[in-house]
Amino acid sequence: MVWRTPEGFSVKPYYRAEHLKGLEYLNTPPGTFPYTRTSKSENNVWEIRQDIGVENAENANMRALEILEKGVNSIGFRLNSGTVASQDTFSQMLKDIYLECISLHLLSGDKTPDYLEFLVQEAKKRNIPVEKLNGSFDFDPFAHLCAYGNYYDSKQFDFIKAKDILTKGIAQIPHFKMISANGALFNKAGASILQELAFTLAIGCEYVTGLTELGLKAEEIIPRIQFTFGIGSNYFMEIAKLRAARLLWAKIAESYGVSTEKAVMHIHSVTSEWNKTLFDPHVNLLRATTEAMSATLGGTGSLEVTPFDTPFADESEFSSRIARNIQIILKEEAHFDKVIDPAAGSYYIENLTNSIIEHAWDLFLEVDKQGGFSKAFETGFIQEKINHNASQRRK
Repeated sequence: MVWRTPEGFSVKPYYRAEHLKGLEYLNTPPGTFPYTRTSKSENNVWEIRQDIGVENAENANMRALEILEKGVNSIGFRLNSGTVASQDTFSQMLKDIYLECISLHLLSGDKTPDYLEFLVQEAKKRNIPVEKLNGSFDFDPFAHLCAYGNYYDSKQFDFIKAKDILTKGIAQIPHFKMISANGALFNKAGASILQELAFTLAIGCEYVTGLTELGLKAEEIIPRIQFTFGIGSNYFMEIAKLRAARLLWAKIAESYGVSTEKAVMHIHSVTSEWNKTLFDPHVNLLRATTEAMSATLGGTGSLEVTPFDTPFADESEFSSRIARNIQIILKEEAHFDKVIDPAAGSYYIENLTNSIIEHAWDLFLEVDKQGGFSKAFETGFIQEKINHNASQRRK
């Protein structure tokens, strides 16, 4: 009757009230430290996000305006094609979009300094107060290391660039997240929930440590990191993962001397690519739906549901619409945005949360003993752990 999870801990067939004894965070209200019960204080509203591949500025602009009219309130522009490389083309991409009314995400990697300047100039041209701009960049040297085997330039130079980005961002667009810690890469590679969480926390921790050594304050860095998690189909476990992530990051932030108000983990979630099939693609709709439910019930700040045909084709109008509508139905018809922390008090989910907290922390400490994420990656520790788990999942 006792279930041994792929994460390596046991789950009982049922739980009772006595199993909640000793869980200190249970008595903290939503929106308060350590944020296990969500960082939101009034409701469970999340950003409905869709990302657009930018092949040219005009088409990207038309696409953005179209999906904004259909219920999206958060837009991501994938800017890796190099076609938007001037202030004029950047302005064309954002034409007629009310930047102060949406959340804007510029996926620009090592070109982030250029797009940061473009955005600042665009705001000045439109006379938009900078405090009304919300969104993120995705400057993430460790994600580049994981995906391609090397940094943008070198670790030292990338951290200096990150410092420059943060310094300028803090002064000019203070509510933007500048640094990304992308754990969805681990999810996509077949990592377990514990591995994804522990390794992503290790990345965030190394960013804070490295940037404080360069002269920035932890309280300047931590509020400007956005964490991305992949959400798989292990329904209750994924809910618990996001709850555990917030507590662990809050404790890490506290260790840097950051005030409890600034120890919030900013989470973006994306439905997993690991479990999507080529052979019966409409099954992907079912998986994406339960994954979206897990993310929202877990208290994600924003969510992207990837189209069901992503594994084998460029997204179509139909698949994009269905992906968008999954979130809209959860919000407007199922009212997932109304109840804050729906999982609170569930004997099962609270115990899952606590188990993930304990075991992910143990793995995080293993990485820390190796010298941090970059050292653990260089020695192959990270890859070995993920490859072993992925091979077990394939059986």
